[in-house]
Amino acid sequence: MVFAASLSLSSCTIGDADKPVRIYGQITDSSGKVLSDVNILAKSTSAEDTFITSGDGKYEMVLPEAGKVRVSFSKNGYTDQEKFFVLLGGEKKKLDIILNTLREDAYFNIDPAEKTFENTGGSTVTYINTNVAFQIEPGPSWVKWNLRETTLVIHCDPNETSEERTGLIIFNAEYNLRDTLTIRQLTGPV
Repeated sequence: MVFAASLSLSSCTIGDADKPVRIYGQITDSSGKVLSDVNILAKSTSAEDTFITSGDGKYEMVLPEAGKVRVSFSKNGYTDQEKFFVLLGGEKKKLDIILNTLREDAYFNIDPAEKTFENTGGSTVTYINTNVAFQIEPGPSWVKWNLRETTLVIHCDPNETSEERTGLIIFNAEYNLRDTLTIRQLTGPV
């Protein structure tokens, strides 16, 4: 008895990976307004190309072959956005994007927002979590600080008085964001 077997792969061929892929969609802001002139950078395994949205916020790009794709969207005044995915040869992918304004995505906070020192003084740190530019107002004369990127190193002089003292360091950031660091120091020797 003789058995014959045949194997057919009609749904996927090795050459499919070489077929171009198409990515298209529309870009709007958070209120639904279409955004023209959005810069789009598409990077695949073997190619890189740039595109710009039209007046109606629409875009269409064709990449020469399938594989891993990273698409970046950027426009002045808006938060950049990136998308990563894998496309099969010949695939068409609809990708609508909503870009938030920098104001919508802005954040600024101090962690922790309160520090307590012994009467002998000393040093400690607090961390600044932000994605915007900021300025620091001078605090009380008995508190010194040094900013190292997003770490604020705080030094407190000894308290020689018989009263607890409290001081504030005020942070003013873009988009009217503010935060306050409260410094407390225990009473000195009586």
